[in-house]
Amino acid sequence: MEGVSRWDYPDDIAICVALEAQRGWFSLDELSLFIFPEIKKPTDLLKAVEGLIARGWIVQDARQGVGYYRFTEDINEFAKSTEIDTPLHRRMAQYFEDKDEYAHKAAYHWEAAGETMLAFRCWTRAIDVCFDTGRDAKGMEITGHAFRLVGEDKLPQGFEDEFLNAFIHLFESRSVFRSHPEIDTIVDDVMRICEAGPGSALTLMAMVYVISSLIWRGRFRQAMPVFITFFKKSRSDRSPEMMEIRKRILGVAYYVQGKISRAARIFDSISADTDQLPEDSVLLEYYLAVAHCYGLCGRISRSIALLDSIRQHAYARGYHGVEGWALATLGVILIETGRYERAGQVIKELEDISGWERHYLSHMESLWTRVYLEYSRGHHHEMAEYLSRLGTKVQKRFPDFFTPTQAELSIALSHMDPGILENTGLSPFVKMSQKMIKDFSRIPAYRLTARIYQAFYAFVSSGDAEAALSEIKDASDLLEARGYYLVVGKARIIEATILCDQARIDEAVSVLNGYAHIIGEFGEDLFGGYLKDLVSPESPQRLLFDAVIGISQALGTLSDKDALIQKALETIGRICHAEREALFMYEGDKGARSLVLKASQGITRQYAQSDAFCQMFEWIEETAHMTKGRIWRSSNESRGKFQPRAAICAPLIIRGEVVGVIYMDNRIIQDAFDFADIQLIGSLATQVAASVENSRAYKKI
Repeated sequence: MEGVSRWDYPDDIAICVALEAQRGWFSLDELSLFIFPEIKKPTDLLKAVEGLIARGWIVQDARQGVGYYRFTEDINEFAKSTEIDTPLHRRMAQYFEDKDEYAHKAAYHWEAAGETMLAFRCWTRAIDVCFDTGRDAKGMEITGHAFRLVGEDKLPQGFEDEFLNAFIHLFESRSVFRSHPEIDTIVDDVMRICEAGPGSALTLMAMVYVISSLIWRGRFRQAMPVFITFFKKSRSDRSPEMMEIRKRILGVAYYVQGKISRAARIFDSISADTDQLPEDSVLLEYYLAVAHCYGLCGRISRSIALLDSIRQHAYARGYHGVEGWALATLGVILIETGRYERAGQVIKELEDISGWERHYLSHMESLWTRVYLEYSRGHHHEMAEYLSRLGTKVQKRFPDFFTPTQAELSIALSHMDPGILENTGLSPFVKMSQKMIKDFSRIPAYRLTARIYQAFYAFVSSGDAEAALSEIKDASDLLEARGYYLVVGKARIIEATILCDQARIDEAVSVLNGYAHIIGEFGEDLFGGYLKDLVSPESPQRLLFDAVIGISQALGTLSDKDALIQKALETIGRICHAEREALFMYEGDKGARSLVLKASQGITRQYAQSDAFCQMFEWIEETAHMTKGRIWRSSNESRGKFQPRAAICAPLIIRGEVVGVIYMDNRIIQDAFDFADIQLIGSLATQVAASVENSRAYKKI
């Protein structure tokens, strides 16, 4: 350990002391190269280091890992007064520069020597090493440091292309780069270079990735100036490849602006064969915009099929970010079109993808889907939980994208019963929804969609059907001009519902038939039961056959009680021409039992517990004490807004004990039900009761 004695001389120790003073540590390699050059054997070097540790001069730096050290407190004052000269930094940088695993060390020395671009090159190599070896957190940290080094007007002249190349490389090869905390600053630096420079292929490619980055984070408004700059810079390039890129970018620009008809026409002109998906992950994201656009303009089957293809294509190639985005968008389209059960399954698949929540839009879309699913089920406590997560995510700033369900939920929260809001923890989110309505009013499609739902709630409270119908028609006509045929289809269903409530059945049928090509693709959760039968009635024999087959299949799966009940409600409701169906089951001990809503179509827990349903619930409880079903009819004079004109109810009986009831009603036709329906419901209710009992026995086994 002869070399250790050399540490008694400040000139020799100055090198590592100065290094630590600048960055907080020094490495074993630096120690061997500049302090102990005469020690060749690693074992001798390690003994020398152990001697320094024993003397209390140095300790291992656990933050950096094995082979890194820092000085003890005993020589801190000495470290502060020590400087290292530039030539020595250059020597160190040149020594470490040849090996990628030491790129970060070379970068530190080039940076200290004032060689900004040489340091930046080494940092970009070090970033790749970190990501390739699974040290993503370290890679993200170094990325921020590297781009700060040359950002904010500190980029040396002549190195602009190198900066853009680094940005493009990271964007293409490191999906986590888009989630970098400083990505906004990095994107601003890239755009400053692009705006100042010529319209080269490199500049245009960088701008394409900037656009992708902004859309990925829901920054649609920020993307618009970039679109304009891109078109100006690319004007001189008339090559077929650039012309196609320009058309793609133009289609996305129209999509971002909410001009869905124009976007769809452009997508159709260049995306006729969407079954041939590209290998490039960024180009694959373009097809996500195409798929969502198709969904909004009412081409629902095509949208769902394309999204499903994209997610499978991305999964097979390990593009987990694109896969997650495709699943999130698919969940939104399924919710929008009344396929709630499948939407829930899709979101579960999304949440199984590692790191899915890093994608801003995927996370936002999944949370909105979760909120709407709980809203449709009447689960208000769960709604509050997901809205809380949503509030944390947006951090007082909503993204620049919207889905029709967002408008529907925002309006619904504003009109929800104050008692339910308070009891379920939803009160804080009313302000959030009001802020959202205000912030999003700048987006024409959102503003018009909100008008439709506000008109509907105004009708519910005032009963002024003509005013509501006029407002809904005006808003939906403007949406139709923009190509939002999906929203217009939902508006037509609302119109038909109001018309049916006014007993204007022929007009309701005409409204629905006028949009049958789109409404017909909606799922049962949005367009089913009586309204669907108005457009495409089926024979009672066919419906009965489907009911028996469907329930028999569900009976074969003993553990899937909920699926059986839901299937039974849907099929019985269609046979009997019911609008709404519900299953109530007894809960609690004998003597203190109460009926609780367990499954329904069109009746929420909120409504079942409201004063508006109080009279019907009393009638349901009376029926539960009987051994057979019965029919209820109201007079027009006693009927309130959206109250049933007719209802039918039958008890569920297991071994002589009533365990619940099946309830159905119709708010349009007073003579909707007859004695034959009582017999049918009673018969099928017996099958449901038997299945419930078998399911309970199965779970015990």
